Amino acid sequence: SGPACAERSGTASSTVHNAQRSARFRVVPLPSRSRYRTLRWPSMQIEVSELVPAAPEEVFARYTDHQGWVDWAGVKEVVLRQQGHPAPNGLGAIRVIRQSGMAIEEEITGFDPPKRMTYRLVAGAPIRDHSGEVRFDREGAGTRVTWKVDFRPLIPGTGGLIFRALERGLRDTLARLAKTF
Repeated sequence: SGPACAERSGTASSTVHNAQRSARFRVVPLPSRSRYRTLRWPSMQIEVSELVPAAPEEVFARYTDHQGWVDWAGVKEVVLRQQGHPAPNGLGAIRVIRQSGMAIEEEITGFDPPKRMTYRLVAGAPIRDHSGEVRFDREGAGTRVTWKVDFRPLIPGTGGLIFRALERGLRDTLARLAKTF
């Protein structure tokens, strides 16, 4: 990618699906990047997508404006703990998202406007080795937004429950994003 692209190593890559909404469940062996000791439980992968009726530049700008999530994504609060480059939401930004009694902390590990953003979960959820990639691909007059996450459940046997809850949350967020245009 061009000079505006920034990325840290250890992020996931994805393929884009043509279906308006899609989800996939795969067990993938990934090396643990967690600072916590975890069981060698298999990694899980979720991929959802939504067609948004706006140009990739507009959709990318709205999605990556973390503090704007309060207005459209159904979250209670987003606090930018550390600004990224470009400021404020780019590479290296650390955000805390509060919703439903939880506070999760994420770090932006890749920022390539208006094509792609990657992040990793730093703290706040019963999962480890969570990394995410959000792609913004032009499709007709709109943008196909594809959100892919890889994670490892902290507690063996909880993967299916976490998978279903996380998949529903990702789908709901993308549907809310589409409704803002």
